[in-house]
Amino acid sequence: MGKSLYPKNLLLLYLNVAKQQISIWYQKQLIKLGLPIRKIREKQGLSQEHFAADADIPYSSVSEIEAGKTNPAIRECESTRGGSE
Repeated sequence: MGKSLYPKNLLLLYLNVAKQQISIWYQKQLIKLGLPIRKIREKQGLSQEHFAADADIPYSSVSEIEAGKTNPAIRECESTRGGSE
């Protein structure tokens, strides 16, 4: 195995910066997902509790999805779609 052109510490620093950038990008994507769900729910005049009950998911899931704090499972996405129809 050949010698690396970069010191190990520098490679670790680059890796950590890349992880942070991915984390920021991922968080923005979750927010982009949650905002339309909130707008649809509010347009229909539903509370988070009522929307969660209609979609058959926990109330806390609706709150976290809308706030971009969690990545919803496919099952939850399908349920929220059904709850908004």
